[in-house]
Amino acid sequence: MKRLLIIVLGAQILAALFLLTSVADVVPPSAAKIPANDHPSDFLTPPLIVIGDLHGDLAAALRALRLAGVLEDGKSSDTEAAVHWRSGCKSVVVQVGDQIDRMPADREVLELFARLGSEAAMNGGALVSLLGDHEILNCQLNIVHAHADSFAAFDRDAATPAGAAALARLPADMMARKDARFGKGVWQGRVAAFSRGGSMRKLLAARPLAFRHRDTLVVHAGLVAALFAPLDGSGEEGRPGIPPLFLVDSWTDLERYSKELQAWLADDLPVGVSVEGGGGGDGRGAPAWIDHVDSAVWTRRFGGPKVDPTPEDCVALAALLGRLGGGAGGGAGGSEHSERGDGSDGDGGGGPLTRMVVGHTVQAGGHVSSACGGAVWRVDVGLSGGYPTGREGRAEILIVTADGKAEVRVSPLPGAGS
Repeated sequence: MKRLLIIVLGAQILAALFLLTSVADVVPPSAAKIPANDHPSDFLTPPLIVIGDLHGDLAAALRALRLAGVLEDGKSSDTEAAVHWRSGCKSVVVQVGDQIDRMPADREVLELFARLGSEAAMNGGALVSLLGDHEILNCQLNIVHAHADSFAAFDRDAATPAGAAALARLPADMMARKDARFGKGVWQGRVAAFSRGGSMRKLLAARPLAFRHRDTLVVHAGLVAALFAPLDGSGEEGRPGIPPLFLVDSWTDLERYSKELQAWLADDLPVGVSVEGGGGGDGRGAPAWIDHVDSAVWTRRFGGPKVDPTPEDCVALAALLGRLGGGAGGGAGGSEHSERGDGSDGDGGGGPLTRMVVGHTVQAGGHVSSACGGAVWRVDVGLSGGYPTGREGRAEILIVTADGKAEVRVSPLPGAGS
């Protein structure tokens, strides 16, 4: 009898241990306790993960991706080729753009995100890179923010047929100015790479202007519904009878503008579309609205480090999010994750939008911040070493959970325990 009782008690203890182990496998620990190389995306409903501006800093990019838990390597390698998307990882990660300028690793960062985007899609996840103002500037052949050590990685582009053709199109006065500023024989490869038909421009042409997942819209700088051309240089806008440069009233409108921008990057403009603006001496210019001070890649209405949006801006944003809320999930204009056929991220389809996440403006103290009662989140925390924001080798990213909660995740100080 005693032996039978011992056997029964032992079986009950084993069952309890098994149950505890099973629960631990599916219940996530708190975000604050997840170290950089754990995998919070393993849980049944992965969150949306948003990474801020990276500006040519490969080490910062890898720190942020490790903090997101999406890399396979699990070590501290700082080489682009050494890391891969984690097998089976279905996380949805959005990087807000401005992957280049200010630090040396422009090409490595661009190619890393392009490759990982493909690997993520093969595993049922997503890594979406948006277009930022620095990607647009480089494609307008404005390279004044490029780090001196970034040029050599593009040298081979000058020798390609597309590169040679691009350089032959440049006006003599532009070439003379670039020679004077950057040095003869230094800048040609970079300009070739971002010119029509160039390798980097082709890569960027696949990237959307905006992305939505569940109740969250992500865009580089922010979204203002209507943009008008200033009149007579006075700055007055929106007079009766003056058509807007940019008018978004639905998700379809936003997709149309995104595709127009992608068409300019691919040099494949639809019939009947005429664009004006900064062409950088490389043929047809970008759509005029992209250079507006309040365009989706330039506005600082929502991201100012010291000045929050006005109450009027917050009211206008809430109304705009309401109008965009009926759109399908995924990238406006297509993305690396649109291969499922409908641009959707799977479970991020139509429904109300409650927040917008932006980058573009480095936040005071280098920390993620919010405004408009949580309707705006700012994630440019100066991850790049090009900014002295006190990052000290750490990463900071935004997590939006499946139940709509926005949380900030910060990696520990270098050398500190997890």
